[in-house]
Amino acid sequence: MFKKIPEKFEKANKGQIVLIDFVFALSIFLLLFGTIYFYYLNNLGTFESEIKMREMRSLAEMSLDTLLNSKGVPTNWSASDVTVIGIASNSKIINESKFSKMQALGYDALKQKLLFGKYDVLLKFKNSQETITLGQAPLDTNYLRVTLTAIVLKKGVNTNVEFTVYE
Repeated sequence: MFKKIPEKFEKANKGQIVLIDFVFALSIFLLLFGTIYFYYLNNLGTFESEIKMREMRSLAEMSLDTLLNSKGVPTNWSASDVTVIGIASNSKIINESKFSKMQALGYDALKQKLLFGKYDVLLKFKNSQETITLGQAPLDTNYLRVTLTAIVLKKGVNTNVEFTVYE
């Protein structure tokens, strides 16, 4: 009834099946790998922005906390010897003498001492009597930014502090 297939043909068929399985598995692997790689490349900019925003926020929080809660380094600093700017006489109570010294520093020195020169800064002090702005506002609207706020006592008046770090 049935003829026996010669042995040499049986081995060839088994090899072809293994080869077809391998090609099929490799195709699926390459398709999945390509999809994941394409997704990664398309979202790489988003990941980098997230990392940069976290770095900016961390640096802004540290800088604002030091500025509003410390006396600075050295304690009786001047524009020529300041290492770390601090304008508080007590926590969140502004020392007017140090505030005036900070205003006189100039933008580049302020940026260097607050943010290590890494990012640009805009610092606003607003209350019912005055609004004082230090730093530079960004020239365009396409930039990364982090804005933090705090309330301090300046000349005995509650004052809103807005600290913006941008790139």
